[in-house]
Amino acid sequence: MADKADSRARIVEAALGLFCARGFAAVGTQEICDKAGVLKGSLYHFFPGKVDIALAALEHYGDIMDAAFRAAVGGRARPERKLAKVFDGARAMGDCHKAESGVMYGCLHGNLALELSAVEERVRVCIDAITRRWVATLALVVEELAAAGVIPAGDPLAAGHTLLAYLHGVVLMAKAANDPAIITRMSKQAVGLLGGRVPVARRRTPRQGR
Repeated sequence: MADKADSRARIVEAALGLFCARGFAAVGTQEICDKAGVLKGSLYHFFPGKVDIALAALEHYGDIMDAAFRAAVGGRARPERKLAKVFDGARAMGDCHKAESGVMYGCLHGNLALELSAVEERVRVCIDAITRRWVATLALVVEELAAAGVIPAGDPLAAGHTLLAYLHGVVLMAKAANDPAIITRMSKQAVGLLGGRVPVARRRTPRQGR
């Protein structure tokens, strides 16, 4: 049983990496098998088709990112810092991918939403379920921001959805430019997006001589 579970996990991890890097259509099942170190018979034992593999990879990615969001919004840091850590995590993932391959992959959730949600209903439903989970997690920091008076009080889930949509857009722009640093720069506007006041950095003026 342990060997079977290990084989399935290797297939999912291999598919996750390949789909992140190149998308769904460009990756074949044989390539997934090669990367996972399994025979095709093992792959089809667990997954009837390629879409089933994509669903498993998406669910795994959803778990990974939800855990990352929960880690960012947990603890005793100020809510503004927690919000920044959400974007820091996305930046770190972009940096990691670029260091490994020279390119930033972006978000599998967003990438497959664009590629498959209009043609594969099961994928669309899975993506929507992941969205709802992430929004509920992000709503936790929204509630803290409102309680601290950083942003106006309102609907935390609606604000969490807005925050996730902004994060997706920021990651997409960073991917298009192949520049993860864009995520950090644009994260500074997140509080303003939620109705809070964004601090304006003061320019230092040169000291005048006497």
